[in-house]
Parts: sequence; C-alpha cells; structure tokens
Amino acid sequence: MNKISVLVLCVLFICGGLALNPAQATTQHPEIWITPEVWDLGKVVEDKAFTKSIDIYNMGEALLEIEKTRTSCGCTTPKVSSNKILPYDYATLEATFNSKSLKGKVERKIYVHTNDPNRSITSVRILAEVLPK
Repeated sequence: MNKISVLVLCVLFICGGLALNPAQATTQHPEIWITPEVWDLGKVVEDKAFTKSIDIYNMGEALLEIEKTRTSCGCTTPKVSSNKILPYDYATLEATFNSKSLKGKVERKIYVHTNDPNRSITSVRILAEVLPK
C-alpha cells in the first residue's frame, strides 16, 4: 500500500470511530425552537389589546433555561409559563400586544434570552397595521 492509501484509511478509521461514539462527536446542549416566530395581526383597530400563546420548545439534549424576556416597546408584554424547559418539552409564552396610541404599520419584537449556545437571543416578531377607531 502506498502512503496516500494508508493516510486515507487512517482518516476513515478515525472519523468512523467518532461516528460510532456520538458522545465524542456531539455536545449535549439545549436548542430553542419557537413557533410561531412571526405573529401577524393584520389590520387592527387602535386602543385594543390582543393576546396569543406562543410555544417555546427545547429540541436539545440539555435543560433550556430562559434567562429573561424583553420587548422592543412598552406596548408588548411577555409572560413565560416556565423558565426551565426539559429536553423535548415546551413552555408557553403568553404575548400581549396593545395597539393604544399606535398608528399605521408597526413591527414589535419579543426577545427571549436563553442558555442555547447557538441562539442565545431569539425573537418573535409582531406585525400589525393599526387603524384609527
């Protein structure tokens, strides 16, 4: 066998060994997944409040911790049912949007800060076109 063939076999052996032992090949961590990521209210009348339940899933192998939530303005209020989500479980984010004093097309966001190493900050977009009363 020539040197290139031996090198190729060594690489395949090492990579194959990692594939057979997933603990060495992957790191266990939480993975956030939010649905829906966009809440489109369409046309709404000003001075009304709207509430929606948004699901936050942990699709990872470790505990997902919601460290905090914040919003882009005071017209939006988030409330999370649980700050700790077990692997393959979910919590509910109760989002309230108030159209008071708003006019025209608006976009607001709810930011969810977590311990997910790939998506430490995830957002939900809220879209609406606010019409006068």
